Amino acid sequence: MKKLVRHGMSLLALVAMGYTSQAQRFAATVLDYTNQNPATEHEFGFSTTAFNDYSIYGTQFNQTINVYKGNALLFQAVSPEYLQPQGQSFGHSLAMNQNWIAASAFQDDLTPSDPNTYTHGRVYLSKNINGVPQNNFTSNITAQTPATLDYYGKSIDMSGQWLVVGAPGSSATGKGYIEIWKETATSWERKQRIQPANLATGAEYGFSVAIHGDYLVVGAPGIQTVFVYKNTNNVWALHSSFTPDLSTWKRFPTALSLFGFDVDVYDNKIIVGDGSTAVQKAAVLTINATTTTLSQTLLPPGYSATQFTHYGWYGYSVAIGEDKAVVGAPNQYGPDITDKQAEGKVFFYGNNLQYLGYMNTIAPANKETRGLGKSVSIDGEYVLAGAENTNNLATPRTNEGLAFRTPFYYVTETGNTPPAVSITSPTPASNYTAPATVTIEAFANDADGSINRVEFYQSGGTYLGSDNTAPYTFTLTNVAAGNKYVYVKAFDNQGAMAINDVSYTVNSSLPPATISGPVCGSKNQTLLYEVSAALRTNATGFNWYYTGSNQGLTPVSGSTYKANLATGNNFSAGQICVGINYSSAPYYASYCIDVTTCSSNREAAALDNVSLTEGKLTSYPNPFTTTSTIDLPAGASVASIQVLDATGKIVLTTQATGSVTFGNELSAGIYLVKVETSAKTEFIKVVKE
Repeated sequence: MKKLVRHGMSLLALVAMGYTSQAQRFAATVLDYTNQNPATEHEFGFSTTAFNDYSIYGTQFNQTINVYKGNALLFQAVSPEYLQPQGQSFGHSLAMNQNWIAASAFQDDLTPSDPNTYTHGRVYLSKNINGVPQNNFTSNITAQTPATLDYYGKSIDMSGQWLVVGAPGSSATGKGYIEIWKETATSWERKQRIQPANLATGAEYGFSVAIHGDYLVVGAPGIQTVFVYKNTNNVWALHSSFTPDLSTWKRFPTALSLFGFDVDVYDNKIIVGDGSTAVQKAAVLTINATTTTLSQTLLPPGYSATQFTHYGWYGYSVAIGEDKAVVGAPNQYGPDITDKQAEGKVFFYGNNLQYLGYMNTIAPANKETRGLGKSVSIDGEYVLAGAENTNNLATPRTNEGLAFRTPFYYVTETGNTPPAVSITSPTPASNYTAPATVTIEAFANDADGSINRVEFYQSGGTYLGSDNTAPYTFTLTNVAAGNKYVYVKAFDNQGAMAINDVSYTVNSSLPPATISGPVCGSKNQTLLYEVSAALRTNATGFNWYYTGSNQGLTPVSGSTYKANLATGNNFSAGQICVGINYSSAPYYASYCIDVTTCSSNREAAALDNVSLTEGKLTSYPNPFTTTSTIDLPAGASVASIQVLDATGKIVLTTQATGSVTFGNELSAGIYLVKVETSAKTEFIKVVKE
């Protein structure tokens, strides 16, 4: 569901059947953005992924991705190699987890100076902050041994701490391989490279990948096979593979099958799309103890085994969730579904994967929806779909693209009007402190019946409970800090359903922020700041930033809980902040202190504002005229010494054992000496006359 590519497929003849679907049409919300550049933006919605109410869409050719929170655009990001000859296809495939966004560029050239190399491919990564995506693709991963035509990153997916990358080109042989990466505290590390033995040339193993929990699925449409891997003790090993009976899967013996063109997995259920117009099917597979078997074949409405009644590329994209699935058919469609045939379709399956209906899109003014279903994904109870070939009739510009988002309703075909539901509490502005008690409150009503019950869920589709009487509530206790996502389902007396969701934040219960360092600064200084020891327990990473004008903020090598702020010539007041990643709850927290520009009076008193307690060091002589000596703590093998002037600027940094003598390089004035050993940190004020 994350990777798609064009294949040359001829359109098949349309034969009318006179069948009309009575299933529900699912009204969708348009996800559009207004800052498109008419000269460059191209095929928005080519790829999509979703996680915890965030969704991401890529473009086919323009190297941009667009990140949404619910129905609102969060930001647009461009490739770090944007407009560079070595940069191509950024956002071709997308993935996301709690901590990261991944956007592949399978056509990137890692050695652009060599005319004989191209399309190695790479995957760009951006670190989320407190679960919120960021526009900061400063790191990337590449293949262990990059080769021309690898197409590394043609497909990617994430689940938990794992990232899988498909490279179906495999150095021009087309056999393909995958790499499996595991998340570390601050980045990712390669764990395995897999290429099954005896793969045929052109297998395109890794053309599609999907991962969820302990299962990983790899599609090889060149040999009409999917491979299933299972994680045991952090090692992924082949569990089984599946190839359909092509004599019954295909309509006729010479037909082309692309079984494995797209795949997705949820728990032990796999959905496999076949992007060939000569097949028009999707398979639902079940992972058993030692085998994987076909449990259900999904068909478009009006499917005929003998007549080519559709030419919709049914199965081009697929996604599966808990008791639900969607299948994209991005080309023209008919004749049994006659509305807007040219726009493409996204079909919905639920209630034990029975056909329920299709997405009903309403494009903005002057937009003609086309290519709907080129990409699909499921996020809890929501379905996301891209329509990359949408035309802008006003520009005019073809293949501009659109995307859509809709709840996955469980519906009946009796004409029953679904209920309505909304979450009244919490709201995105609600303020909680961990461990929090959060009461979810919902309002529900039904225009032509009554409310049977309201069910409550949280991230990942975890069922919390239900309430069948108004007011509809459920209380969560001991909620840890972090970004939270909950949703409710309201069912009426005829079984129809409505859904509503909300995200909110629980703040950390850690001690108040303690960042030590100067409270003011002047131009062209270096100011040292340090996170208190109380906040460093279980910390795995420190991300420093400054909100005012400055020359730079650099973590101290080997002690990243410290940072040096270089004020520079254009220094202005602001906040110095640090975001801290933790190995356990709250997993992420941020802290800030104010830093002002020092006046002459404040500079003189800056040392008095340092929020640290002096130790028992002695310096002699003190005051001094040339040099002074400090006897270091007994038993310390080495001590780090910093001398700060009256404005907080570091004027001397050194290391010593036993004792340290300093002062020749200092002007007359008041200084603070910081002595740090492995056991403790102490301070002493000295005066040079």
